[in-house]
Amino acid sequence: MGSSLVVTKSGYATEVEIKISKQDLKNDLKKKHCHKSNKIKCLYFAAPEELVEFALENIPTRAGLLSVGLRVNEIKKPELNKESVKWSDKEIFNLLRLGAMRIYTLKQRLNSKMKKS
Repeated sequence: MGSSLVVTKSGYATEVEIKISKQDLKNDLKKKHCHKSNKIKCLYFAAPEELVEFALENIPTRAGLLSVGLRVNEIKKPELNKESVKWSDKEIFNLLRLGAMRIYTLKQRLNSKMKKS
C-alpha cells in the first residue's frame, strides 16, 4: 500500500511499510531492493491484526512487525541496521520539501473533487 519514513532527532531513519492484504505482503517480496539501505536504521511492517501470522511468515526476518487494529501493537522488534548512517541536514530538508509537495498536491486534488461535488 505505502510506506512512511521517520527521522529521529539523532538523524537516523525508521521505515514503516504499510500493508493491507496478503497480496500486498506477497507483492513486497518481489521488490529488488529488499528494503536494504544504509539510510534506514529500523524497518517495520504494519499490517491489520488478522494478518499478523501471515505477515510474520512473509516479511524479512530483520524487520519488525506492527499490528494495527483499534490500537497499534509492536509484535516483533526489528533488528537494527548497524551499517546505517545519520541523515545530513540537507537530506532531512529535502525529505521535508518532498513531503510538503505531496501534501500540497493532495490538497489540490481534494479541493478539485469537492468543487465537482
